[in-house]
Amino acid sequence: MKIEVVISGVPGCKSCEAAKDRVQTILKDFPNIQFGEINSLEEPERIESLGFVTSGAIVIDGKVAFSSLPREKLLRSKIKETLV
Repeated sequence: MKIEVVISGVPGCKSCEAAKDRVQTILKDFPNIQFGEINSLEEPERIESLGFVTSGAIVIDGKVAFSSLPREKLLRSKIKETLV
Protein backbone atom coordinates (compact mmCIF):
# COMPACT_ATOMS: atom_id res chain seq x y z
CA MET A 1 0.00 0.00 0.00
CA LYS A 2 1.13 3.53 -0.69
CA ILE A 3 -0.19 6.77 0.75
CA GLU A 4 0.64 10.00 -1.01
CA VAL A 5 0.06 13.61 -0.08
CA VAL A 6 -0.69 16.19 -2.76
CA ILE A 7 1.62 19.15 -2.30
CA SER A 8 1.52 22.50 -4.08
CA GLY A 9 5.23 22.60 -4.80
CA VAL A 10 5.40 26.04 -3.22
CA PRO A 11 7.79 26.26 -0.25
CA GLY A 12 6.09 27.01 3.05
CA CYS A 13 2.63 25.63 2.15
CA LYS A 14 1.06 25.13 5.58
CA SER A 15 -1.61 22.67 4.46
CA CYS A 16 1.01 20.60 2.62
CA GLU A 17 3.29 20.43 5.64
CA ALA A 18 0.39 19.63 7.99
CA ALA A 19 -0.75 16.79 5.75
CA LYS A 20 2.74 15.34 5.38
CA ASP A 21 3.33 15.56 9.14
CA ARG A 22 0.02 13.87 9.98
CA VAL A 23 0.47 11.06 7.48
CA GLN A 24 4.08 10.42 8.46
CA THR A 25 3.16 10.38 12.16
CA ILE A 26 0.40 7.85 11.56
CA LEU A 27 2.58 5.70 9.31
CA LYS A 28 4.97 5.10 12.21
CA ASP A 29 2.29 2.62 13.34
CA PHE A 30 2.10 1.06 9.85
CA PRO A 31 5.72 0.39 8.79
CA ASN A 32 4.75 -1.62 5.71
CA ILE A 33 2.95 1.30 4.06
CA GLN A 34 4.96 3.47 1.69
CA PHE A 35 4.81 7.27 1.82
CA GLY A 36 5.07 9.59 -1.14
CA GLU A 37 4.30 13.07 -2.38
CA ILE A 38 2.56 14.23 -5.53
CA ASN A 39 3.90 17.63 -6.47
CA SER A 40 1.19 19.48 -8.38
CA LEU A 41 3.74 21.64 -10.21
CA GLU A 42 5.88 18.70 -11.31
CA GLU A 43 3.07 16.22 -12.02
CA PRO A 44 0.13 18.22 -13.44
CA GLU A 45 -1.00 15.29 -15.60
CA ARG A 46 -1.24 13.05 -12.56
CA ILE A 47 -3.19 15.69 -10.64
CA GLU A 48 -5.56 16.02 -13.59
CA SER A 49 -6.07 12.25 -13.72
CA LEU A 50 -7.05 12.24 -10.04
CA GLY A 51 -9.73 14.89 -10.58
CA PHE A 52 -10.14 17.94 -8.41
CA VAL A 53 -7.73 17.87 -5.50
CA THR A 54 -6.23 20.54 -3.30
CA SER A 55 -2.95 20.74 -1.45
CA GLY A 56 -3.07 18.37 1.47
CA ALA A 57 -5.26 15.82 -0.30
CA ILE A 58 -4.56 12.19 0.59
CA VAL A 59 -4.23 9.53 -2.11
CA ILE A 60 -4.29 5.86 -1.12
CA ASP A 61 -3.16 3.33 -3.71
CA GLY A 62 -3.76 5.76 -6.56
CA LYS A 63 -7.24 6.87 -5.53
CA VAL A 64 -8.18 10.09 -3.77
CA ALA A 65 -9.24 9.09 -0.27
CA PHE A 66 -9.60 12.64 1.08
CA SER A 67 -9.72 15.87 -0.92
CA SER A 68 -8.35 17.75 2.07
CA LEU A 69 -6.59 16.84 5.29
CA PRO A 70 -8.87 14.70 7.51
CA ARG A 71 -8.73 14.43 11.26
CA GLU A 72 -6.21 11.89 12.51
CA LYS A 73 -8.87 9.45 13.75
CA LEU A 74 -10.64 9.41 10.38
CA LEU A 75 -7.38 8.90 8.47
CA ARG A 76 -6.35 6.04 10.77
CA SER A 77 -9.75 4.43 10.27
CA LYS A 78 -9.47 4.68 6.47
CA ILE A 79 -5.98 3.15 6.53
CA LYS A 80 -7.16 0.22 8.64
CA GLU A 81 -10.22 -0.24 6.42
CA THR A 82 -8.05 -0.26 3.30
CA LEU A 83 -5.67 -2.83 4.80
CA VAL A 84 -8.46 -5.36 5.31
